[in-house]
Amino acid sequence: MTEIQYLDGMIADIKSLWDTMDISYDDFIRTTENRHEAIIQKIFTKLYEQGDIYKGSYEGRYCTPCESFWTEVTIIRREISAQIVKEKLI
Repeated sequence: MTEIQYLDGMIADIKSLWDTMDISYDDFIRTTENRHEAIIQKIFTKLYEQGDIYKGSYEGRYCTPCESFWTEVTIIRREISAQIVKEKLI
């Protein structure tokens, strides 16, 4: 079974659940659809041209589950879990 076939089954189940719960929607878009890819490319191009997306270097403690860098001060103030504190510096 391909990934798309697997997801097709999940989508059918989700739509069926929505029907059962009387949930309506105007459009259902898959991230693999050309129209989705085109608009995402347009959005990211605009963000890049505005300078909102750029290559850079970061150093610090990185929390993989949070997908965030944490400063030592933030770790102390927020009492972040020991898991994050133990993450190695990157």
